[in-house]
Amino acid sequence: MTKILEVNKLNAGYGKSHILFDVSLDVEEDTICAILGPNGSGKSTVLKSIFGLTNVYSGSIRFRENDITGMKPYKVARLGIAYLPQVDSVYLNLNVRENLLMSGYILSKEEVEDRIKYVSEVFPMLKDYMERKVLTLSGGERQILVMAMALMRQPSLMMFDEPTAHLAPKVANLIFDKIRELNKDYGITVVLVEQNVKRALEESDTAY
Repeated sequence: MTKILEVNKLNAGYGKSHILFDVSLDVEEDTICAILGPNGSGKSTVLKSIFGLTNVYSGSIRFRENDITGMKPYKVARLGIAYLPQVDSVYLNLNVRENLLMSGYILSKEEVEDRIKYVSEVFPMLKDYMERKVLTLSGGERQILVMAMALMRQPSLMMFDEPTAHLAPKVANLIFDKIRELNKDYGITVVLVEQNVKRALEESDTAY
């Protein structure tokens, strides 16, 4: 199989706060890779480093054989990587459609409309929520919206940072099902940071 992401002996952190020490991982294309560990072990920092949100002191990050070490986040996003942080990455005072429009800012007007139609087919529940303010959505509904916003940019790699945190078990199962659907049905490679170790291992092809 082809490696889509390669992290080699990565040392990174925030300013002078050194968090990651010689971290290495490989992710094969069209797979789900889980990153597991206790709170504070650096899982989120790995994702943020890949997306250009930390200080990289040494080591390398390669995406489709291109060196993206220290690259600005907007450039990383344009290469086809989507990062879905644990905290809300939605505009609470805008409605669902407006959030989708914001996420497609680099697309033409025609492309945006096509992508909104596409993500509405992937996430049918959004069709009835287009005019609802995000502030009125539940935690699970917001997480679905975040996934749809990321999908607007047609990523080939999606990185999830604890997508089921604080969600009821039934809703968490829905999120896991959607992640698996994105991988199996839409060919999107997934890197998953998750506290639900058992379910993460059940869904993933590889784990660190």
